[in-house]
Amino acid sequence: MSLSEITDSSSQINILIGENGQGKTRLLDNIALQFKGNRTNLITINNPRGKNLVKRSSKFLVPNHRVNDLNSVVYKLLKQTFNLIENNKYDEVESKFFKIARMLEYLGFESTIFFSVKDDLLEKDFLSGDTFDGDYDESYVVSSLLDYLDIQEDEAGNKYICIDFIEDIYGEIENSIKFLYLIKYYWGENIETHLISKKTRLILKFNQLSSGERNIILTIFFISISLSDTKKNILIIDEPEISLHPRWQIDYLENISDLFYLYDIKIYIATHSPLLLTNLFFDKEKKISLSYTIFHVKNSNIKIIQDENEKSIEAIYWNIFGILTPQSSFLSRKITELLNKLTLDEISLELVISELDIYIEASHDFNQVSWLKELKEQIIANSKKLQRGANSNMRCDSFKSHMIINKLSKFL
Repeated sequence: MSLSEITDSSSQINILIGENGQGKTRLLDNIALQFKGNRTNLITINNPRGKNLVKRSSKFLVPNHRVNDLNSVVYKLLKQTFNLIENNKYDEVESKFFKIARMLEYLGFESTIFFSVKDDLLEKDFLSGDTFDGDYDESYVVSSLLDYLDIQEDEAGNKYICIDFIEDIYGEIENSIKFLYLIKYYWGENIETHLISKKTRLILKFNQLSSGERNIILTIFFISISLSDTKKNILIIDEPEISLHPRWQIDYLENISDLFYLYDIKIYIATHSPLLLTNLFFDKEKKISLSYTIFHVKNSNIKIIQDENEKSIEAIYWNIFGILTPQSSFLSRKITELLNKLTLDEISLELVISELDIYIEASHDFNQVSWLKELKEQIIANSKKLQRGANSNMRCDSFKSHMIINKLSKFL
């Protein structure tokens, strides 16, 4: 399969899977290179540490989880919002804020973000001649906003300028956005972002959050400020599962698609996480299905993976990643299916033995391997007896009884 077949894929979500060192990241980089400057809006998120993906556009994020990472991304959001307000595009602001509020709520935070600035800024005389050497108009606007900001105070007396993403954009929220943007743009003042835990009600700095929380918050904010309304968006993400809680991995692709469904967006992801794929399979019948293609990369060779009807984590591990899990009910079903087909003469004994050998090679559990080998030996021994008995009824009864499976199922 060629690179163009991947870049020309009609699927909304395109996933590259494969072992380390097989060329997934190199392929992602080639995909980015293919789309660079091709009348598309290229957005890249490089989660693994180290020099993996090459920076092909200005919209390139390496989540280092530093305080300034979130401050920088949120400031760009303030800048975008300020420009939208100046152009009376309040509907776009409300749409953007609604998505951010949903993301914060999903992660267990309040919809309000607190911003801390130097205390004297809230009482500063911005109109005095020595505070600003630019236009008088900006100084006058900032000074006039001081009495109309949404300001809250914690128990220690610290004051914060607040933006609530589900409140009406008009009034204090609009004033707070304008104030924060202008003091950063014209005065270069530091603005530090804080989030509020819904469970504890604590006001948390970015570096007080878990690595998974920092990762997903940075990702969502970065995508939000990077998407284009006028171009096709190409979103490339390397190993998004890094540091993410299993529940967040399961919902990751659905949330990305759900939050940004109004945009023309095509996603390319390299992953090692079966959990990242589960909603693609399981939600087909419950919600609007997400179009997806899974590409298996091995030694830089690419082939499309066709998922089967098995809907379990064990099946995904096997069908997509070639990993056999211990005590797998999926494996029990597959072996039962093999023996039923052997009973009905739909498959040969040689094929059954060949399949068992594949499972034995893929297993990493001592008990599982031992019992698979015993199962193989008993099937071969029973087959020899049946050949000597030359009685088809004996053959059917022998396999249909599933005595072997019942004996071994708890180990499979």
